[in-house]
This record gives sequence, C-alpha cells and structure tokens, in this order.
Amino acid sequence: MKLELISIGKENEKMYSLAIDEFYKRINRYQKFTIKNIASKAIPTSPIAQQLTTEGLQIENAMSEGDILIILDDKGKALNTLQLANHLEKWQQLSGKRIVFLIGGAYGISEHIKQKAKFSLSLSNLTFPHQLVRLIFTEQLYRAFTVLNNENYHHE
Repeated sequence: MKLELISIGKENEKMYSLAIDEFYKRINRYQKFTIKNIASKAIPTSPIAQQLTTEGLQIENAMSEGDILIILDDKGKALNTLQLANHLEKWQQLSGKRIVFLIGGAYGISEHIKQKAKFSLSLSNLTFPHQLVRLIFTEQLYRAFTVLNNENYHHE
C-alpha cells in the first residue's frame, strides 16, 4: 500500500521544506510515500463556499477509486502517538490502493470531501501555517512507523 499526503496551499518557506524532506526520506524506508501540493487557486472576491467547492474538485481529481481518505482537521479526533500508530496499522490492512492524508486549504475542507473521509484526525486545536502542519504530520507519521517497527525513536 502507498501513502500520500495531499496539501492545499502555498509552499514558500525553505526552512520547513528541508525538515519535511528529511522525514519524507525516513518514511520511505518503511513505505512508499509521496507528498503532493496543490496550489490554491484562491480568488480574493470568491465566497468561501465557492473556494471550498473549487478545492474539493482539485482534491477529487488527485484521488483514485479505492483510496482511503484521512483528513487532517482541527475538529477531528485527537490521538496520541501510540493510537496514531495503531490506526495507521489498521488503515494499511484495508483493501484500498492508497492511504491519502489531506490538509485542506485556508478555509478548511468542504463538507462533500469530509463525507468521503474514513477518519478525521486533529493534530491540535491551534491554527498553524500549512507548511508547519506538513512538518508536524510527517514527523508524526515517521514516529508512528518507528513505533510499529519497535525502533528507539519514540519514548513513552
């Protein structure tokens, strides 16, 4: 099974990119992992609902039949590292082609896309820049893999 992180938004901070790249390489030791950034096509005068619909279409175009969608949403379920590792293991056993993790745009994720999600995961109730969320999530994904492989990275 493959893993993919899809993110809507800008990618403009090199300091985040370097760290994300490091965790990307580490994750790929365990599982094929890709990161896809979809540039937001925000129209300043566009209503939020229209923006979410446009991004929803972009997300649907990036997905394939049989993908397992996990959304990252501040209103999702908060998990600790061991719980995330257990969920990851369960998701990998499902019959999907890919596990797709999604970070929505500046206004979140459309209800239409949320309804397609297998799970909604919260990293925090706080609001972070998109690249920082990518960094936090890739580190946590790597940490979950080290837990599943009984490696000495995570300390309980």
